[in-house]
Amino acid sequence: MPIISEDNNTIPCRGIPLRKAQAFIETTVKLLIFLLPFISAYIFYKVYLVRKEAFKMGVNLNDSSDLYYIVLCTSLLLVGRAAVDRMVRDYLHLKIEQLYDFPFWEIKKKKIAYDSVSLCWYLIIVTYGIYIAWDSPQFPSCLAGIGSGSCDNLAKNWPFV
Repeated sequence: MPIISEDNNTIPCRGIPLRKAQAFIETTVKLLIFLLPFISAYIFYKVYLVRKEAFKMGVNLNDSSDLYYIVLCTSLLLVGRAAVDRMVRDYLHLKIEQLYDFPFWEIKKKKIAYDSVSLCWYLIIVTYGIYIAWDSPQFPSCLAGIGSGSCDNLAKNWPFV
């Protein structure tokens, strides 16, 4: 069943005007983005309380300053990806436009450029991750590591790991 009816103005089976449905989705996404920092702060506060109680009971945990490095690195990676996307997008649009002529050109041009940047970005991130974990004893040799970990149980009990 098509998502949009033949008249392109309503959603089938519901009779909801398309513009109203799009506005509802946009409002919902904006609300979720607005609430995300508050939800994250609540979760981090709960984690802080659990760590505090564990410390009182004498449980040895990693230093909480690692969390700051993780948040900082994640933020830098997101900003870096957005910067690379902005720098490369126009160049990719120009090159793709010279090579191909598509129907529905604007949609496909944006998707091809986004997918190309994503491919390069994730290839770089995976390569960097392998480089960082190269000499870890938990990183098995079948995944390009030099560790002594076994490759026999990589998918054991998957997807219920």
